[in-house]
Formats: sequence, C-alpha cells, structure tokens
Amino acid sequence: MSEPGEEGEAALSQRSLSSGAAGAVAPRVARPSKREREDRSCAVNGWEAKRSGGLPAATGKREREGPEKGRGAKKEQNCTDQSAILSFTTGERKLSYQTSSRLVVRYSDCCWTDDSDWDLKIDANTTTNTKTGTVNTSPVSLLFPIIRIQSGCGQGTINIPVADADGDVVKCRWALSNNQECGTACNRLPSNTLDSLQCILNVNSVGVGTYIAALQIEDFRPINSSNIPYTSIPLQFSINVYNSPQPCRELPSVLSGLSDRSVVFIEAKCKWTQAIIAKSTALRISEIVTASPPGLSLSGLTQFDNSFLSYTYASWTPDSTQLGPHIFCYAAVDSLGRMSAVECLVLSVTRDECEHSDCAQVCSTCNRESYICSCNTGYTLDAGGRACNALTGAQDLDSQPYVHKRL
Repeated sequence: MSEPGEEGEAALSQRSLSSGAAGAVAPRVARPSKREREDRSCAVNGWEAKRSGGLPAATGKREREGPEKGRGAKKEQNCTDQSAILSFTTGERKLSYQTSSRLVVRYSDCCWTDDSDWDLKIDANTTTNTKTGTVNTSPVSLLFPIIRIQSGCGQGTINIPVADADGDVVKCRWALSNNQECGTACNRLPSNTLDSLQCILNVNSVGVGTYIAALQIEDFRPINSSNIPYTSIPLQFSINVYNSPQPCRELPSVLSGLSDRSVVFIEAKCKWTQAIIAKSTALRISEIVTASPPGLSLSGLTQFDNSFLSYTYASWTPDSTQLGPHIFCYAAVDSLGRMSAVECLVLSVTRDECEHSDCAQVCSTCNRESYICSCNTGYTLDAGGRACNALTGAQDLDSQPYVHKRL
C-alpha cells in the first residue's frame, strides 16, 4: 500500500484472492506440449483465463467498502502459470486505488466444482506501521488452484507458504460467511485440520472427495496482544482426495536442494536460477507445475536418459518494483495425473545496491556480499575506490576495480 494520498495497489490475484473458478475445472490426464513460458499465454486446453479462474476479477462483481471508496481503477494484469495436466491457468491483476486509512475489496461470483458461490475479501489497513515507520505491507501467500492427494499415502499435510515484508506475525484462519469472505463455500473442511499459528493444513483424515479450503491470511504486531489484524487477505483453493490402485511408493516427488518454505534472498536486477528435479519410480513425469511471481520463467521439461527423472530450470530477474517477499511453489505430476507433495520457496527481493552506491562511473553487484566500482576505458579509480580520474600517458592503463563490502 502507498502513503496516504498516493495510489495504493490492491492485488486481486491468484496469489491472494483466489483460485476460485479454477476449482470448476476437473483435472484430466493429457500429454502436455513442450513449455517455454516466456510469453505466459493464459489459454490451456481451450480454457481461457476468465473461465478457468486465472483472472477472476475480469468477469465478477467487485465492490469497495469502508470509509475510503478509492479513486479510479487503474488495471494491470499478467498471466503467470499454466498446467495442461491439471487444466488451470493462473494470473495476477492489480487495481490501484487512492486511500488514506483502510481499503476493503470484495469479489464474488460462481462457481466451484459443486456449483457453490465464492466470495473473496481483502481488508487492508493502510496506516503507518509503528514497527517500520512506513505504511503497513500486507502478508503474501500463494498455492495452486487445485491440489491432488492420493488417499492413504500420508500426503495430506499442506504447508501454506506465507511471508510479510514488515516482519509481522502471520496467522491463518478459516474464512467466515458472516464476514462475506467465502460465499457458500465455507466450512468445507473440519476446523481442526488447520494449525492457525503454523499455517499448516492437515487433511490426511478426510475421505475421498473434493474439498474447498477458504482461508484468510492475516498479519499482527509481534508486541501487540490485540487480536485485530492489520490486514486480512484471502487464499482459496480446492483439494481433490482420490483413490488409486497405484502404490504410494510410486508417487512422484520433487528435489530442489532447498527445504519447503525456505527463504531465498535475491537482489533486484540480479538473475536467480534454480534447478527443479522431478522423480518417479515407475511412471513418466509429464509436468512440473508451478505457481510463481510475474516474470519468472521455466525451461522446457527435460527427461534424463533412460530414467524416470526429469528436470527444469526456473529463472527470475526481479526488477526494482518487486522488492519484498514473493512465493514460488512447484510440484511434479506423472502420466496418470498423480501429484507430488507441494514445495514452496519465499523469494525475498532486496534493493539493488548499485542504485545507492557512490561509484562514479560503473557499478556491478549480484554477489550478495559486495558491490564493485570500476571505470570506463581511459579512466582509473582513485585511492578511495569510487571516483574515476582521466588517464595520462604516464599512468597504467590497467585500472583495477575496487570491491566495497556491504554494511
């Protein structure tokens, strides 16, 4: 959110608002085409984004509430991910409003797989965060529109990824119908399946069927005993629990070398690359599905020779407008449409040190520990390692760069 009097952005997106209509698309097995997702097309198997739930705000009713009605609706949207096997697309839409204290945004429409309505609600406090001295930043969260779990295989523990740029305490709770947060899709899972403090959902004990998880992600001050959150954002997705004659030991898995919900720091304008390996003991890996921030791209899925291992590379170069935490999730899907456990990373984008350096001519960074000042041809660094002086004929032409350790 922005300072009072400036335009604040409420992100009506797959990240916070939704996956609503994506639950209306039943998973089906299909051979995916090779994916090079630089262009981020929003169509999968003939389903457009507005039909599959990628951009719910495109077709539904949107309401603003509270003391600040906001001004205008500057819109920006970006498709981010797609799955041919699970038949979903995801995307992000941003709406900019001018507000000074509180912003409430609701989106309601139909339908989940059982034709029930959804309701999605953001309630954001845009006053100053006393901890940081700046306007409060809402928490972020993200998951797939649909998660498939084979019954009896112990896959039912879902770690909900959350992060908050202000360092506030983040909790998860069930959405409430009397708060207009979940339409007719409320209370679809037993209340004791959610650990609110750890944001962990455990559905190992539920029976076969499709369930809707309608949650609110909220931030609280660490030193404040109040139960009133600063911001409440929705996260809704469907869970398909199914029976299969295939043994549990043959379920696919993903390997990245990083533990679930790890935090990775990336400097703005620096490229981050991560290999994701999918493994199966008996079946071909058909897809590595992802839920990612705008701009992240995947290489095509490549299979290791004569094995059930496949891999892809995730690459992302965030810009200076993407400072703060972002969620990146991935899972493997085999040729029968069976899904691995979901793993997620928190990608925390830090500022570009060169934008704040005092290098006179050339600055380079991306090594996370220092930035480097150097000079253009014909100049040499002075003793301080920052200023550049013109070379004379008697001076050494080999000007050595100077490494500045970050504070």
